[in-house]
Amino acid sequence: MTSYDKKLKAAQRIIENADLYKVCECCESIVLYVSIFCPICDGYRFNDNIESVQKLAMELVNRKKTDILPG
Repeated sequence: MTSYDKKLKAAQRIIENADLYKVCECCESIVLYVSIFCPICDGYRFNDNIESVQKLAMELVNRKKTDILPG
């Protein structure tokens, strides 16, 4: 299984269960809905709109990997 296939499978799982996730408005990571802080950037502002979660999940499949730096 290629890296693309793994990302596509994860995106499909997120899209099918989008109500369990939200998007961090600081670093654009998709996190579990129950998260209080983003595990990537420690942000605390989230977008829980289901369509936004689904759209970002598909965008991340084709987006190049980027590193999030502290601060």
